[in-house]
Amino acid sequence: MPTISLFGPSWYGRYGQPEPHVNFQGYPACPHRKIQNFTEQNCWYGGNCPFVWETCVDGIAPQIVFESAVQLLESPKFR
Repeated sequence: MPTISLFGPSWYGRYGQPEPHVNFQGYPACPHRKIQNFTEQNCWYGGNCPFVWETCVDGIAPQIVFESAVQLLESPKFR
């Protein structure tokens, strides 16, 4: 069964699932992301994001997640 995953400080390329799963990366241009080891990022243990939101997945619009869910559910493969 497919899933939709939201990734914040961790990198979707490391933990994401192959298609038909949908992986969303919170703030992909984050200059503080360390894809080799996200536990070394400032935000990981201390929760101190240098940006204005509470978490980097705040930038993933609920509408796009919903639309992805609808597409997955309407796919002939999963009916």
